[in-house]
Amino acid sequence: MADASNAVSEFSSKMDKALATVLATPSAEDRYFIGEALFIGTVLFVLNRYAGAYLDELGIKPLAKQHADATRDYLAKIRAKKIEPSDGEAQQKQLQLALTAIEERGASPEAARAAEETLAKVLVDAGAINAQARETAHEVTVVVQAIVRRS
Repeated sequence: MADASNAVSEFSSKMDKALATVLATPSAEDRYFIGEALFIGTVLFVLNRYAGAYLDELGIKPLAKQHADATRDYLAKIRAKKIEPSDGEAQQKQLQLALTAIEERGASPEAARAAEETLAKVLVDAGAINAQARETAHEVTVVVQAIVRRS
């Protein structure tokens, strides 16, 4: 699970706390700056949402579907502030599965573009500014490609 841990560590330093707050809270009235556990939870959500879209574009539909379901449920727990340490561990395992599958298939610029587009849309739908969403999605591509190359 070193790849997943490295991805979380690297992307955590790039993730905007305000964007994490937007993802972690369902409405603008409830927004406040979040604690570290919720911040790491949103980092895992963003990485896994990207990875699921990447897998889908690679044609690994069953794993992509499993990934999408798990990340959707995880975001709901984050927003309800009901995440447990075991939820984060499960998301780390999910991310590791995705990174391994991406590594086995090889890098795909088309999959990376599709994953960026999907993630940017998810972030905008959650309340992010378009430019911020696109920049964040691109940062995820950079992190994921670096992790996969090192493996």
